[in-house]
Amino acid sequence: IKSVTTGSGAGVYITYYLEILDDQSRAVLARDKIGRSVTNASGASWHALSHVTVTTAMFAGLGNGMTYKARIKAVRESDNVVSYSEMWPCVYVVQTNNQTG
Repeated sequence: IKSVTTGSGAGVYITYYLEILDDQSRAVLARDKIGRSVTNASGASWHALSHVTVTTAMFAGLGNGMTYKARIKAVRESDNVVSYSEMWPCVYVVQTNNQTG
């Protein structure tokens, strides 16, 4: 489970981005908005990522089959405070999207 904490109160909107970094975690190579949610009465906000569709143009510079690091960037909209999840290894794979019908 990958998580990020923003330290927010209730009713705060959080915007989530998927970021892909080089395999040394030094440079952000691509970023795409993947969701938005509002915190509940306890200040929690959940956003499950089971299948993420990203903008092709944002990820065009990545190499098919190459390894990278991924993380979630969470931005608290009330004051633009940024929080990050832990990083995890990933492989960028180009394939047909069967979800579009």
